Amino acid sequence: MQRAIAMVLCVCWLVGCTTSPQADSKEKLTSTVMLYYANMDETKLVAEAREVPKAEQEKFMRDVMLELIKPPTKPELKRVFAPNVALLNMDVEEGTVTIDLSDGFDAQNILTRYAIIKTITALPNVAKIRILKNHKPIRGRNGVIVQAMGKEDLVDSAPPIPTDQALVTLYFAQLLNQQWVLKSEKRIIAVKSEEPREKSILLELIKGPKEREFTKTMPSGTKLISVETKEGTCFVNLSQDFVGKQNGNVQEKEMAIYAVVNALTEQVDVKRVQFLIEGQKMSNYKGDLVFNEPFERNTKFIHK
Repeated sequence: MQRAIAMVLCVCWLVGCTTSPQADSKEKLTSTVMLYYANMDETKLVAEAREVPKAEQEKFMRDVMLELIKPPTKPELKRVFAPNVALLNMDVEEGTVTIDLSDGFDAQNILTRYAIIKTITALPNVAKIRILKNHKPIRGRNGVIVQAMGKEDLVDSAPPIPTDQALVTLYFAQLLNQQWVLKSEKRIIAVKSEEPREKSILLELIKGPKEREFTKTMPSGTKLISVETKEGTCFVNLSQDFVGKQNGNVQEKEMAIYAVVNALTEQVDVKRVQFLIEGQKMSNYKGDLVFNEPFERNTKFIHK
């Protein structure tokens, strides 16, 4: 009898040991992640905590990315993706995550790229992020392909440029060893969403250089009438002054043309430039250069 009671007590103890933890506690089914969104001024990124269901690594990363594409829950934050952006694919290989986004993704928006990198590299075993747009590598404002980046590549002391500004490369002339060359000048310019960036670039070229040793290439009085890019060709419509007040030699005329062409072709959507004067094509530029055909980028004039 005593032996039977002891066996019952032992069974009850074992059952109690195995069932009481389940009764007293529940396993958490989500993980807390930090998503990065823009502040209202779009001058910096701010973290927002979000609960994401637990899953195996690749699915969990994908779910986090889908959450980031959604709007933030805090009213003081702004989404970093346009509403029409979709996640096409996401792959992980040796610590590098490749994220393929749809055509709605603004590859030029540094704030959005930073948000992706800061969010996804905070996940376990992620070192670098490579971003694609519709299966193709994205390019920066200088036209160079953006390589895979990690959080160590983000410079927190220099926050991303606000989306109403852009870092552009302009070209101006300099006389070196009796030869005119083009020298680059980086400049942060104001841009408007309703206007093409090419317009802002041309207006800066008309203003002239900030560097003392550089020379303005646009003839005095030149005005921008209109600019439009279609299928890779940027149509630049300038006032008669661009021709009428050009009194330089052949080299100086080349500087005037290729300062415009090389600055505009820094933009990924511009492959060539067609000049118009008062809305019309002109056969030649002051008798020296063919002027009625599109000009493509020419780096031979650029002096590093």
